Amino acid sequence: SPGDPSAAPRADEMLVVTGAVTLAVDDGPAALAALRAAVEAAGGRVVHEQDAGRDHDWYGTMRVRLPPGEVAAFVAGLGAVGTIESKTIEATDVSREFFDQELAIKNLRVTLDRLTALLANPGLTTANVLEIEREMTRVRGELERLEGEHRYLADRVAFATFELSLHGSGIASVDARARVHVGGRATALYLLDPTEGADALRLGGAVTLRFPTGQRMELVVMPRQDGQSRAVLATTGGTTYSDYFGDGRRRWGNPYLGGQLGYGYVDGGHAFVVGAAAGVEVYKAERLTVDVAARVHALIDDDGARAALEASAGLSIPF
Repeated sequence: SPGDPSAAPRADEMLVVTGAVTLAVDDGPAALAALRAAVEAAGGRVVHEQDAGRDHDWYGTMRVRLPPGEVAAFVAGLGAVGTIESKTIEATDVSREFFDQELAIKNLRVTLDRLTALLANPGLTTANVLEIEREMTRVRGELERLEGEHRYLADRVAFATFELSLHGSGIASVDARARVHVGGRATALYLLDPTEGADALRLGGAVTLRFPTGQRMELVVMPRQDGQSRAVLATTGGTTYSDYFGDGRRRWGNPYLGGQLGYGYVDGGHAFVVGAAAGVEVYKAERLTVDVAARVHALIDDDGARAALEASAGLSIPF
């Protein structure tokens, strides 16, 4: 047919539209979800879907059926899902085959009706009856075969078939619905300039709240030890991820940087806390994140500023 093969057929055309598209995507699972939504919105259906691998070795396939009139819009929208690396669309005119089948089916039905009427003749001999029945069996078989082929051809005309191949990243979409991630951490704080008579190393734990925006709130508590007062750090800050390393959405090994400020109570004195952090999310999934981090704090009070190093490891779950 002339023109764009993805365009809707003319009223007198019977077109079988097929296509194949290869997409490079950043987030494989999210791309499959977007394609399912696009197919449903177009009034089509997904008849096959498969994905395998993880991280940047991920790949997936999808076979979809679409109303021919929706093919152009669907293909145009694929660019929003990923980068189109290859695209093939073909429209085959099956009008003659379709109408020849209809005519053949009609003729077979007429022949079957005639044979049925002939079989009702009371004057037939046994040999005639057997001959007519054999012919009716042959005609019925041919009719059923043609009707099956005709239904299959009509279905191929009614719905275009597309094979979609995707490859790229199998990163997890982890913060799509979580309002906050609640976590706990084991923490070690080392004071570079401790108060006289105080231990430099403090051990304790922390409760953290991490929001999808990247904001983080943390309360670190280190219990009394060796007669020294409890130490507390209450900070808020943010984290940022590198686009080069997956923008924080990889399942394994997401490095991040952060900063925080807040309140500190150490060695019996109050302080303003300013700090920087570097960490790695060792494992990240929809329901669990495990990470380790190192922080540098400046504890600022009336006497000046003291530095402290913090090492921590913890996990968080979505809420």
